[in-house]
Amino acid sequence: MLRILCLDDDPIITDVMTGLLEELGHDVIGTASASDALDMLRHSPAPFHLLMVDVHLANGIDGRGVAQLAHETHPDLPIIHFTGDTLVSADSDMIVLPKPCTMGMLEAAIAKAIPGHAPPRTAETTSADDTAWTMRWGAGERFAGASAAGRGATGRPRAARS
Repeated sequence: MLRILCLDDDPIITDVMTGLLEELGHDVIGTASASDALDMLRHSPAPFHLLMVDVHLANGIDGRGVAQLAHETHPDLPIIHFTGDTLVSADSDMIVLPKPCTMGMLEAAIAKAIPGHAPPRTAETTSADDTAWTMRWGAGERFAGASAAGRGATGRPRAARS
């Protein structure tokens, strides 16, 4: 299980990504604020294993700027950028995940960011789940309501956090 910090300035997307990562078995902190994310990286008593950040953020700083600031204090922190912008060009060492993506694509990006990490995906997560959540991505408000009721992005109950 990885401890992941997920940043997107759209709280609905943050909730969807957080839910998906939790369903994959990870401990996830989601935020819609770049400054909050950077504060969490600096002051969290437990280290993060991965930062996931949207490329385009509102309010001044973008995802690449957040990544640069994160690397000033955590130079070895793996970072995955995600975006719905098909015109984003990635630097050679930058991992970019499209929005929407499948859970399989999410797992592959994590495996690329953290070589040797075995995905904790459960047997109950199938390619049908990949298709279902990708098709429902546009209904993020429904996801937000579902997760508030203790359900993840695929509609199944979320695992209890310890």
